[in-house]
Amino acid sequence: HLADCPYMWPHCKQDLYAFGLPVMLNATVVNGMANTGKFDGEPVYEGTNEGGKLLHVTFTQSDVLWPWSGYLGIFIEVSPKAWNYSGNATGTITFSIKSPPQPGSSKPQTSKVVVPVSAMVRPTPPREKRIIWDVLHSIKYPPGYVPRDNLDIKSDVLDWHGDHPYTNYHEAFDALRSAGFFVEVLHSPATCFDPSNYGAYLVLDSEEEWYKEEIAALAAAVKDNGMALVVFAEWYHEESLKQMKFFDDNTRSWWTPITGGANVPALNDLLAPYDIVLGEKILHGKATVGGKHALELAYGANIASFPAGGFLHLSHLTDVGGKGSGVPGDYAVFGITRAGKGKVAVLGDTNCLDSSHNVGPCFSFLVSLMQQLLDEKDANLTPAEAQLKEPYKAAGFVTPPKRRADVNLTQYSWVLSHPLTCAKSAPCQSRQPSDCPSGAEWKHKHLQPGEEPDPAGSRLPTAVEVKDQSHVTPAAKPADAAVEPTQQTPATQQQAEQKQEQEPKKAVEDKQPEKPVADKPVTQPVAAQPDAAGSVDTADSATEADKPVKKAISHQQETPKVDDSGSEPASPGQQRQHDERQDEQRQQGQRRVFISQAMSVGTFICVAGVVGIVVLWRMRSNVAPRARWVRKWGTYAPVNTRSRTVEVV
Repeated sequence: HLADCPYMWPHCKQDLYAFGLPVMLNATVVNGMANTGKFDGEPVYEGTNEGGKLLHVTFTQSDVLWPWSGYLGIFIEVSPKAWNYSGNATGTITFSIKSPPQPGSSKPQTSKVVVPVSAMVRPTPPREKRIIWDVLHSIKYPPGYVPRDNLDIKSDVLDWHGDHPYTNYHEAFDALRSAGFFVEVLHSPATCFDPSNYGAYLVLDSEEEWYKEEIAALAAAVKDNGMALVVFAEWYHEESLKQMKFFDDNTRSWWTPITGGANVPALNDLLAPYDIVLGEKILHGKATVGGKHALELAYGANIASFPAGGFLHLSHLTDVGGKGSGVPGDYAVFGITRAGKGKVAVLGDTNCLDSSHNVGPCFSFLVSLMQQLLDEKDANLTPAEAQLKEPYKAAGFVTPPKRRADVNLTQYSWVLSHPLTCAKSAPCQSRQPSDCPSGAEWKHKHLQPGEEPDPAGSRLPTAVEVKDQSHVTPAAKPADAAVEPTQQTPATQQQAEQKQEQEPKKAVEDKQPEKPVADKPVTQPVAAQPDAAGSVDTADSATEADKPVKKAISHQQETPKVDDSGSEPASPGQQRQHDERQDEQRQQGQRRVFISQAMSVGTFICVAGVVGIVVLWRMRSNVAPRARWVRKWGTYAPVNTRSRTVEVV
């Protein structure tokens, strides 16, 4: 269950929703039949409830399972028609593994595996709450020597912690989620998503190159679609990079940095459409932004050029790069500028967001920045005194930093060694070729006009809406159709249903003080109960103000129906609660069985180990039949362990 925290972190921190990037999972397949095997056909996903049928699941898998194991990559998307759906989605993944025959047999061995999958689905969040986090442009460790970001760390010379929201940036990810933002991780180029779905595109510590198509696509997304581009850079100084060359004893070769803490020349290509240039300084010290946010810069880049009209913040810092290192001065470290309909924000350092070697966290600054860019909440990042009346040029700045001519980045760069393509990590509409399910709804890449997401994330389609969802568009749903408010968890769902019970009761008590016919409270008005034909009775002549009172009156005046056992039939909300409790109990039972089996195996191993030690000790202390042999005067002789005498042969 993806919502099982903390075991399924980070996926449990954020529910699934339509028009989002695929959620990627990696499952390890252990093959106990033989040391080799392969998948017998493609894995198949099948939804087992209403929510599960709204999921689109695709796979990648090992060609050969060797030795004893392989992988199964799982990519989960939500159907566009679930844009306002809320509830639990369950399904199963089924696949078979085939291995060679056992000795003495000619029949191949086959094993069928069924994996249960469940996740919470919520309505699509509004654009101003969605952030896309780029990880494609971070060079993965190995294959080359990418130097550390914090040059004070002498014991950890390589940048090998991932630069990923699930690794060394996990606290920054949690801070954004706690602030109400929805973060999606992009492993594909920037041309593989619809920018109209997102409020900001976040780039942290980028060492990769950029496709020209990506730069053009992001520029159009910012200027034409109003998306914000947020870049956190790192230091880059060519002379210092040459001094970091060292001889590695393990590989018996010289290691040369392929780029700096970040690939500043490539970032300058990305920022060129906005007239922003990062410089070659290596800044260290404490900076203050807007008089409110204190930032600890641990070897970051300076902003060398910034356009007029933007807001640029300078601080008194020290440049520690090159021959003139150690000279303090006023350097630009952070800036915000408007570009067309969107905005661009740049900070020269990421150390304050890195949980590995953090000397001064700035997670609150990241949240404030996103709130100002997306929610228009003033975080004092654009004060009037920081606005530039004319373009800014740093003192002594002549040309932007250049790429190293003595390093061939192609052998380390994914961008330089692969053509631009959208893989499984991109939405199915952007993949090449597209593998979306058949249906007109999958042609939509974003919310259609008239589809307003529920900000509370609590609306669940009624049974009639689910049944007729393929025939009635969300915008054409009747405004007076009764819906049952639920929440994403059983506890909050129960509270909402109790609140719904109390409101009609209170209205009736004010109008009709007599005692209701039914003794037991009913969780849903009769007007919202589907009849035998699957329709919902509504009072067409009732006004919006009179509907709650009329439904409450009919609620009390009509005796609830009972089944053969004499109990009132469960409402749809109660039935969902019952199903969810059963699912949870079943999962708990499976976990208890697994723990019990693991403890039994562990106990058996411990007992076997103790018995083995005792047997070996007795064998060691036995005499002549299992005597030890020692070498004496050129011959071998058995040792009598009791008399400690040596019989020479």
